[in-house]
Amino acid sequence: MKHQYKITLDQMTEQIRLNKLKTQSKKLKNIIIMLSYRAECV
Repeated sequence: MKHQYKITLDQMTEQIRLNKLKTQSKKLKNIIIMLSYRAECV
């Protein structure tokens, strides 16, 4: 039996899509905060 490891966005439920976007936007926000902090320290 072969498992499919990647799925398309269409195959995800609406709730999972929103949770993924929430996590990804939080990561992006944290990266921006870290970069701005490093820019202040230099």
